[in-house]
Amino acid sequence: FQVETESRLLQVYNYPNPFGRTTYFTFIITGRTMPEEVLIKIYTVAGRLIKTIRCNQSELQAGFNRVYWDGRDAEGDEIANGIYLYKILMKCENETVEATQKLAIVR
Repeated sequence: FQVETESRLLQVYNYPNPFGRTTYFTFIITGRTMPEEVLIKIYTVAGRLIKTIRCNQSELQAGFNRVYWDGRDAEGDEIANGIYLYKILMKCENETVEATQKLAIVR
């Protein structure tokens, strides 16, 4: 048993990956205090932001978290097949912790 006092994002991945229609972003939150919010930003490989998913403090818990995504962009359109990048940003007190990963969509 170990108490983690540092605010960190661990084991960041999405499942399934690659996915067809929907996926879940999963991650573990550690730290003394819960983050104020977590943002999941999805980008094309060219760097264009296509979707932001916002999770407020009441939707999060210490430890394992899972966030659903329907594979649609900010306008509600299904995104095209291909590789995308996502960044998870966790805002805690005066710091921001982030992790970046890749995802693939194949329909």
